[in-house]
Amino acid sequence: MKQRLVYEDQDFIFAENIGHPRVMKQVVLRLQRLMKHLVVDKHITPHCFRHTHTSLLIEAGAGVKEIQERLGHSDINTTMNIYAHMTKISKKRPPISSVNLRKVSSNWGSKVVSKTES
Repeated sequence: MKQRLVYEDQDFIFAENIGHPRVMKQVVLRLQRLMKHLVVDKHITPHCFRHTHTSLLIEAGAGVKEIQERLGHSDINTTMNIYAHMTKISKKRPPISSVNLRKVSSNWGSKVVSKTES
């Protein structure tokens, strides 16, 4: 009888079918193909997702200490040096509520109609 491999969650964002990390080159190439297919003329790397995630945390009102731990920075100064400008911007506007985040995420699959289509 053939033994089935079981997925072992190791907290990787880009993981193989059994939970091991993907080779970063595979992720980069896949992302490049997707961007080309979607006709997006921007250079986006997997690391950009880290910054996007952090931006969303800041906009949602997460504290710097929480962000530091989430990103795995051993020194809070590292977090502050990279993201301090974003925290200043977020203080100028109200935080995103979880209700608004749920509303946005529920619309992700819906078709966006441009002004020319409506």
